[in-house]
Amino acid sequence: MRQLYALGSFAVLFIIIVIAGVGFLIYRSTSALEPGILQSQMAKLSAAWSTENTPASGRTVNFIISDAKPSSDKETYTVLFKRIFFRKNMAAEENTAFAKSFSDEPNAITWTHKGKESVSDDEMARELMKAILKADDLGAEINIITQGISAVSALKTIKQFENPLGGNKSVEINKLIAVDMNMPELKKIDSGFFMNFEKPGNLKEWLSTWTDKQGARKIEIYNQGRWQTFSGHKVLPALGLSEVPKPERADKSKGSDMAEVTELIKNLMGKYGMKEMLNYMAKLVNPEAEEMITATARDLKGRAYQVIV
Repeated sequence: MRQLYALGSFAVLFIIIVIAGVGFLIYRSTSALEPGILQSQMAKLSAAWSTENTPASGRTVNFIISDAKPSSDKETYTVLFKRIFFRKNMAAEENTAFAKSFSDEPNAITWTHKGKESVSDDEMARELMKAILKADDLGAEINIITQGISAVSALKTIKQFENPLGGNKSVEINKLIAVDMNMPELKKIDSGFFMNFEKPGNLKEWLSTWTDKQGARKIEIYNQGRWQTFSGHKVLPALGLSEVPKPERADKSKGSDMAEVTELIKNLMGKYGMKEMLNYMAKLVNPEAEEMITATARDLKGRAYQVIV
């Protein structure tokens, strides 16, 4: 009888230890979300603006969210298990090369994550929402640049600000630039949300760019209710950027154009407005505008170019 009692006591103690251990792992994983990685950087940027007496008209924030593990775009049981019990940080150990390329850009707030191992779609959306609200309260212009699956949470967040619920306010987003993502891929990831998705009314400009299966760069803009697609090997050189591989030889140089894509994004974030660049791109591929493009035309950097469309 004593042996049964001792065995029962041991079993109860073991169960308590297991429950406590599981509880600790869950607590540690949840605690990794605080303080939020975007919120903490937004607080530093806010303090800098205050110290420098930066007027609201001069405030811009560029959220750079990069996926260090593009293959983790599925919520598998393994990914879910790692996130719930073994997440120590909502960021990856090191920034991606894409995120690092913006490290010297003013007002850039970067976040590199390991896909859904680091953060769920909803957790990322909540973090982005809080940081956006802070930026909007400060009167800042807001741009969001995503790489990979991050575009899913960004678009869901933007949509929530279009028709806010629960006491939130409507917030205008100046630009969304989604790298390595397009609408067909968004529909694969979340068909219910993106099946009939259109550009939210509070999103002024939206550009997506990705590399197709043949290794060719595609640039897509949402304009007047529809998507317009451009070939990177035609558009980027005419914009004053280095030439990228043409489709027939792109398979030999797949991914080699990321520097040009980064430069394109920096131009969109900086002195060139997206509207100007998009109109320029449209002229390159619009047959009706062919007469407007001559051998003496100049690109956005003032250099002469010759366009073959």
